[in-house]
Amino acid sequence: MRLAKLTSIIFVCAFYFILGIQTTFADHFENREFRGDSRGPGNNELILKKSSDGEFHDRGEVVIKGGHVPNLVMSDDTIFLYFQWFPKSMHKRRWFDHIGVIVSNNLGETWSKPRGIVLSDIPNELLGPQGRPMDPAAVSLTGGAIRLFFTLEPRQPHNRVIGDAKIYSAISNDGVNFNFEQGVRFEIKDVELRDPAIAYFDNKWHLYCPNQKRNGTGFHSISSDGLNFKRVENVNINGPGDWLGSATTTKDSIYFYGTVWMGTSNDGIEWDRGRSIGLGPDPAILHVHEGLWLGVGFRPIR
Repeated sequence: MRLAKLTSIIFVCAFYFILGIQTTFADHFENREFRGDSRGPGNNELILKKSSDGEFHDRGEVVIKGGHVPNLVMSDDTIFLYFQWFPKSMHKRRWFDHIGVIVSNNLGETWSKPRGIVLSDIPNELLGPQGRPMDPAAVSLTGGAIRLFFTLEPRQPHNRVIGDAKIYSAISNDGVNFNFEQGVRFEIKDVELRDPAIAYFDNKWHLYCPNQKRNGTGFHSISSDGLNFKRVENVNINGPGDWLGSATTTKDSIYFYGTVWMGTSNDGIEWDRGRSIGLGPDPAILHVHEGLWLGVGFRPIR
């Protein structure tokens, strides 16, 4: 009898001990941060700035912690900010280093909480073991749809093949749920194409990618429908600077905000180089209307 009672006590104690361990582990797992390299892009925060003339002098405000490669687009009266997302909390780890988005319905005054975009119908062979869409660049279409251009590199980060990184696209009616569009938008044999920038101007689509081996030079392709692009002569600027950034348009020009420079063009081919003020490397830029520009840069999380 005593042995049975002692066994029961031991069993109950063991049960609550194990339960306590499980609860502790569960709480720890749920609340701990998903940490990456403190020096990597996941340790950046995105800073939104406003301007009346395209020069950004204010300190701006933090809109995302754990973000990189920002891109802005306006569809009807809604502004979308896309970015490579590095959320810290474990319950959002499925979105780590995937494309995220926040939305503003009042010209950037306030923003929604971040969420990951859903991108359907990507062929498995384009994803590979660790492949995922990267480097978002969006443009609005007639009727309110959004076309998102991005990099896919099936064999990254291991077993990379030169020329594996190419530019693809997807389309969405709400800016969050996208359907993959078949085919490659831009590729060059034996060349890595990443970090696209897109502009629709004067009934043509201009797609730019930085030439990672030649400073001041960008790869350029043109399309009449946004799907079938033809490579044309490279674009160049007179001076240092990467074609790593974003494009936006006004009624008369394309504006490109690159790394340490800003340029304008009235045809997307020939560019006048100026100095980018206040945004830093690889920024996002959006001309909202006359007298209002939005820019997004990044800095280490403070």
